[in-house]
Amino acid sequence: MSLSRFNIDHIDLNNIDEFLKKIELSKLKLKRFDDEVIEFLSEFSSKILLNNSLRKYPELIVLANWFRKRNIFKIKEAHSNFIKHPLGTIFHVAPGNVDTIFIYSMFISLLNGNKNIVKISHRESELINEIIHTIDEVLCNPAFDNLRGYISIIRYENQEEITTKLSKICNCRVLWGGDNTINQISRLPLNPRALEVKFSDRFSFSVINSDIISSLTDKELEELSERFVNDLTFFNQEACSSTKLIYWVGKKNKSVIEKWWDICRKKIGSDILVPPIQTDRFVNQNLIAANLDVKVEHDPSIPVITLYSPNKNDLNFLRNNHFGNILCSQIFLKNLDMIGDLLSEKDQTCSYYGFLEDDLVKVFWNRSSVDRVVPIGKSLDFNYIWDGYNLFEVFSRHIGKE
Repeated sequence: MSLSRFNIDHIDLNNIDEFLKKIELSKLKLKRFDDEVIEFLSEFSSKILLNNSLRKYPELIVLANWFRKRNIFKIKEAHSNFIKHPLGTIFHVAPGNVDTIFIYSMFISLLNGNKNIVKISHRESELINEIIHTIDEVLCNPAFDNLRGYISIIRYENQEEITTKLSKICNCRVLWGGDNTINQISRLPLNPRALEVKFSDRFSFSVINSDIISSLTDKELEELSERFVNDLTFFNQEACSSTKLIYWVGKKNKSVIEKWWDICRKKIGSDILVPPIQTDRFVNQNLIAANLDVKVEHDPSIPVITLYSPNKNDLNFLRNNHFGNILCSQIFLKNLDMIGDLLSEKDQTCSYYGFLEDDLVKVFWNRSSVDRVVPIGKSLDFNYIWDGYNLFEVFSRHIGKE
């Protein structure tokens, strides 16, 4: 079996059985929050943060900060009252649109003492190569020899026979990706006692109090728009938690809204997308315009689609036909309760400004599956509670006692 420079196993039907044998022979020796794992994650984090050439990847810096020792100790403390044990072998299928998500999934599983098989996209990614190269560097430290059997990062063409073989030896299959990919994999058989967790397509939005935003100083408006732009542009707006729609709630102040978009567009610039992606976005906004009652403001930075008198079917069309690429929609509502009738189980993250978090939670209660309510600027922050699942619970097991 060939092993590339970046520690990726390239799997095919000729070597899958050899790979599985290697996985099955490695025994579980780690406990939850094992000191060796914490030190490994700390060294990984330090290497990322001290490498100036990686500063061009802000999502990687966020990831490295998340796995700093101080944060891990906080998480360990939060779970210290539970007596739990590793689940076994976790098979993670990574998405193709967010390069860092498989690391969160794998490292949280590792903190629970599990062996990990991670299938990453066959698409080449400079960021993924940097991440795996850093993992490989840290694993070269003899102090972490024991962890090599716990981390297997693999690539293979989408062959069902390979996925089925991997699924039959795992104790949990974790699927990150689009609905079609998840549906295709979910129908493949699992180890009878294995769990399956699915993180599928979701849609995220912002709620802004237009009465309060009208009273902001220029500096405050600049700062808020910068946080919003970060939520909008990271991952090319393709992450499940990337905001794609603003609900403006309150009195409509046309001049302030125009000023808001002017500031956002200046921060983004007109050359954020390469021409082929600009074409994809243009086709996307025209598709939405052809099917909904909207006004489209064309702009090379952020085109904005205003929906008039939308109903739930209109929003469902938008959710299913918005493909990212820095395209934003907006809806004007008189009060917060009006959002409730437009929500869907596909909605994931609500970022907000000018409202109390508790007031928003009341609107969402029993009306949708919104899983996260965060201030604007925090949409893309990772939390180990994701889509309503606590990953530290998912990747571990209780042993019952009388």
